[in-house]
Amino acid sequence: MTKDTGTAAEIQLATTPIPGWEEAAKPGLEWRKETLERFEAKKQVIEKCGKKFRIVLLGDSITEYFEKRGAAAFERCFAGIPTLDLGFGSDRTQHLLWLLEKSGLWENLDPELITLLIGTNNFGWKECGVEATAIAIRRILDDVRQKAPRAKIVLFGVFHRSNEELGLYRDEIIELNRKLKQMADGQTICYEDVNDAILDADGNVLEGFLHDGLHPTSAGYFVWSDWIKPYVDALR
Repeated sequence: MTKDTGTAAEIQLATTPIPGWEEAAKPGLEWRKETLERFEAKKQVIEKCGKKFRIVLLGDSITEYFEKRGAAAFERCFAGIPTLDLGFGSDRTQHLLWLLEKSGLWENLDPELITLLIGTNNFGWKECGVEATAIAIRRILDDVRQKAPRAKIVLFGVFHRSNEELGLYRDEIIELNRKLKQMADGQTICYEDVNDAILDADGNVLEGFLHDGLHPTSAGYFVWSDWIKPYVDALR
């Protein structure tokens, strides 16, 4: 990651829509083809019954695993309300922008509630810093408002990472989350920061929340779901 977190090149990269699976053509990234497989499966579901989904979850692998490792928490949180998980592993802001602007999925979606958690991979892939990531997320919020005008958006601060190597992004996450909080108006866009519940007095992630330094454990998903559930219950 460059020290200048707002260079033109970084901003262009973070804000240029591109499907994540295009990276599968690069050596060592063949596994990214799984993104296309997941996208096609979600596309089929949306084409058949997209309008029924009252809640849509947007993000990267942390969101994707909500319906997998976090399945028990997912069921408790969203029980009885059709919910679509559109998280895709390794996605950065540019990939979510593609999902919003280029995928065509939103013609068949009209949710009432959208959660958004994105940005940690912009740091993790060492592509861009705080300013470029924040600019991209601001555009994502604008896109979500356009694509789903009646939806309340719950914008989550990026989760802190827990081990020595991944924890290098602590300062970036703190600064990005400060900027994200300023994007919320408390009405159409509500900001929530799970870090308030998962950090100890020294700023370290509490044991048991993260599976691998980045992704929540099954118990961790229950913690996150506690922050989402009040918004879900308001729809009941």
